[in-house]
Amino acid sequence: MADFGCGYHAKLLNKIIILFPGVSQAVGIDLFVNSATTSPKIKLIKTDLNSHLPLSDNSFDVVICSAAIEHLSDYRQALRRNSSPIKARRLSDSDLARARQ
Repeated sequence: MADFGCGYHAKLLNKIIILFPGVSQAVGIDLFVNSATTSPKIKLIKTDLNSHLPLSDNSFDVVICSAAIEHLSDYRQALRRNSSPIKARRLSDSDLARARQ
């Protein structure tokens, strides 16, 4: 699983790892991340979501992108460019309505 726009401390990923012990690895991506994570199951990557993400195709079953899309310069282009790591390639995000305004 991955969290695109995880925030500096990746708080949501830390909670998910605790609540769902079956999650073997989680990746957090944000422009600013704390490299010292609280769990060895979490890998944080510092990168801009507007650029191509350094991830392999079909890497994740689930990707969370909460309160991040409205911060992208062109969210449609960013989603097209970075959809390959997502296996199902389905998007559900309440932030799309705000991004379109």
